[in-house]
Amino acid sequence: QAIEVIKEGLDFMPDQVDLLYRCCAYQFASNQFDEACQTLELALLVNYEEHTQLYTFFTDLNIQKTIAKIINKLR
Repeated sequence: QAIEVIKEGLDFMPDQVDLLYRCCAYQFASNQFDEACQTLELALLVNYEEHTQLYTFFTDLNIQKTIAKIINKLR
């Protein structure tokens, strides 16, 4: 449900990169990998420098490494 609320917020504020990265994190956590990658790609286009905030959602280093690999592919 949190993902839907964030998406509603993005309808009103589509350039809010914080919401994009948060939505991406929740999608990854919910195993919605295709959606998470799409959201991540958009977030990277809006503001690449802010991608580091994505790591704060995941404390597991293996997950952080996986996200870093995905970011490098989408770059």
